[in-house]
Amino acid sequence: MKAISSTQALAARKKLVNPNSGAPRWRTPFLGIPVRTDEEVRDSPLAFLVKMTPESVLPPHFHPVDQYQVFVSGSGLLGRHRANPLAVHYADRHTAYGPITAGRHGVAYFTLRGRNDGRGMFLHKPGAREQLQPSKRRFRMVGDIALAVPPVLAELAEPTSEALFEQHEDDGLACYMLRLGAGASMRGPDPAGCGGQFYLVLSGSLHHGATDLPPWSVGFAAASEPAPILNAGAAGAEVMVLQFPQPT
Repeated sequence: MKAISSTQALAARKKLVNPNSGAPRWRTPFLGIPVRTDEEVRDSPLAFLVKMTPESVLPPHFHPVDQYQVFVSGSGLLGRHRANPLAVHYADRHTAYGPITAGRHGVAYFTLRGRNDGRGMFLHKPGAREQLQPSKRRFRMVGDIALAVPPVLAELAEPTSEALFEQHEDDGLACYMLRLGAGASMRGPDPAGCGGQFYLVLSGSLHHGATDLPPWSVGFAAASEPAPILNAGAAGAEVMVLQFPQPT
């Protein structure tokens, strides 16, 4: 599993301007470099953190690749759905969603893709709808995900795994919350038969080799890799596993 700590990633945060609204926003790259052409797209992970300013809007759009978003701070709406911490959203490729509307204190979310495609097609732009292609058109949104009280997490007797998506998917699509007590270890879900997995640390920390992974750190396990072994720090760890479907 390749991983980057939030401490390292957040040092590269940049302030940008939303080309659709003119509103400022902040973007932090974690893994991968986004590309814009079919010839450049590879099966390599892309992960970044977006922070939107209060009441700014990202219009409805779609992407040519499967995508997760995890809302980790602030508040907002994704279409009619509350996008408050902690919430996770998944959309198949060529599945439109939005708008994303930031609340009065802004909203922050991770964008996670198993391929390094950085393109977004906005529905209000001419010719965008004509670019839609067939897909399963799945939209999953799970909110009100609770994190454990820190001392309760640290004293957790045995690691636990909770499936966040109720539906059983035959192509590997799945999302889990893993919880480990202080110093505990567990093996993550086997990535074989899926399109790769992101690991997002949400509380506590993990030890990854010589690197500490505090909250908002990101890891990625490819389908060809063995299931990673997670080693929690002194406060335990809560980790979301975001598993992509098999590529077609």
